Amino acid sequence: MKLARQVVASTASHIYPRMNFKSTLLAFVGGNLSANRGGVSVRRLITVSTNSFSSVVQGSSKDECIGIGGMTRCAATTPKSSLESQAVEVQDDNGNWMDTLPFVEGRHRSVRIVVDDAIVAQKDDFGEKLRNTIDSCKEIGKASIWAEVPIKFGSFMEELSKEKFVLHHADESGKVANLYLWLNEETECKIPSFATHQIGVGAIVVNSRDEILVVRELRNNYLPWKIPGGLADLGEDLETAVIREVSEETGIEAEFENVLSMRHTHGLQFGRSDLYFVCRLRPKEERDEEGNLIIPEPVAEVSEIAAVKWLPIEEYRAMVNESHPMMRHILKLYDDTSSHIQKSVVKSVVPGRKPSSVYHGSLSK
Repeated sequence: MKLARQVVASTASHIYPRMNFKSTLLAFVGGNLSANRGGVSVRRLITVSTNSFSSVVQGSSKDECIGIGGMTRCAATTPKSSLESQAVEVQDDNGNWMDTLPFVEGRHRSVRIVVDDAIVAQKDDFGEKLRNTIDSCKEIGKASIWAEVPIKFGSFMEELSKEKFVLHHADESGKVANLYLWLNEETECKIPSFATHQIGVGAIVVNSRDEILVVRELRNNYLPWKIPGGLADLGEDLETAVIREVSEETGIEAEFENVLSMRHTHGLQFGRSDLYFVCRLRPKEERDEEGNLIIPEPVAEVSEIAAVKWLPIEEYRAMVNESHPMMRHILKLYDDTSSHIQKSVVKSVVPGRKPSSVYHGSLSK
């Protein structure tokens, strides 16, 4: 059986009592922390620098650290707990410990390698260390390895590809590629496809004169008029997204009331599926000094919208009744107030997770 050791970029509680070192330690020998995991001999080496340690113990958050050349790099995320970042090594047939790449422990028995300046500085050894890391992670029962590669270090993806890493997604900035390798060849890969759906929103905005807000886009118009809307941004709630889209396309400020319907479609942009939520909004209206109602005038967003107007809702209804089955159905839901989908905000049972918006039918009191 191969021997493996894990090199942790942190320190133990008996040296720095303020640290929370959770791992089960069986022995401390010559500066190495030894333990046993599933029959594999594991040794954890202490590689923490004084400067980074002070930032660790003074923070109130978990510090994910990577040991590079005896130093530690930390990034605060969630409340205090043990330091999980480490490197893993195995012994060769001659009993020599083989160098590997540092990584961060992840969920579902995964690890993450971050290609940064320190790894780039040792580029000539990257392929060998990568192969050693793969062997080591298999020895200690890891399910997958992830690699974060900034575009400026894109040449490293060639070496990753040789070891059968595949591209999963880019980060929100589009500047960092995320690749992965499924380690257990005897089981089906459990890593889901990235971003199977996109979220779209549309707005039914009707003013006090019973007119609906409509737009005509610069291109791809299937009917003379359509309701305003677009795609939600990452991390954006439905009501925030639909209010923003209405404001951007028409200049009209409105308030969210409820969801009318949701359409589920497949094979759209980038081959992804689409969830399209049609929401009911109320335009913000004012009165002048004499009490007369002031309906705000819409203004088209010049880069996307050719025209925008308040259209009598019966005129819009006649158009969609003839040519748009979905919007014909949506207007029936608009008329039937008992079918409107309400929103509640509920707390999560998952520690640290923000409250979630839950959309549902009317609740009897």
